[in-house]
Amino acid sequence: MAAEYEEMMKTKGFLPHSIDCHHPELKQKAKDELGETDEIRGLALEQFRECILADEKLKNVLTDDEFLLLFLRARKYNIENSLSLLRNFFHTIAAHPEIFNMLDQEKIYKLAGSGFISTLPFRSNDGCFIIICKIGIWDPDEINEQVLFSLAMMLFLCAVNCPATQITGVRVIFDAEGYSFKQVRRFVPRYIPLVSKALRPPCSFCREIPFDKKTMSLE
Repeated sequence: MAAEYEEMMKTKGFLPHSIDCHHPELKQKAKDELGETDEIRGLALEQFRECILADEKLKNVLTDDEFLLLFLRARKYNIENSLSLLRNFFHTIAAHPEIFNMLDQEKIYKLAGSGFISTLPFRSNDGCFIIICKIGIWDPDEINEQVLFSLAMMLFLCAVNCPATQITGVRVIFDAEGYSFKQVRRFVPRYIPLVSKALRPPCSFCREIPFDKKTMSLE
């Protein structure tokens, strides 16, 4: 059954998670949408690395190619915008230690196992990595918003760490069934700026964030 399902999805043009970023289709997509070529990538990496090493506030930042490409691709190889994104990334981590450093491993595992957030077994036919968030499953009286954000950020960062996903982007689908003011009020006021940054295009690799089931659309 699993083999038949995989064959059906491939026949319909849906790409697997493990696709290589050197796949001809992805290389063309990178060139068309990001302006990425071997020459541009090499030159941008050199210039971006020089900017980071010259910045006193970024002394301990990684400068290997894999890490830098994460930001360059997110900003279509614009060095200034990539540097701004890098600074914002570390500022966000420093501003929210309760999400990035003070992890409640037991509750993160519990929320992850509840079906609150998951991924589809195949990418979309345009290559996007698809994340589904069933926000109504989350009980904020049992698991606080810090744990929710920790889990969401862990999955998102794991997704965009994949070179292919850096090219294709991420599509996040919010299933709002069961969503109520009980969950909404937990985002106010401390996490409104964080949510705003996450949803503001083109802040990251998110291509679109559609809502499903009795709610508004952000498209």
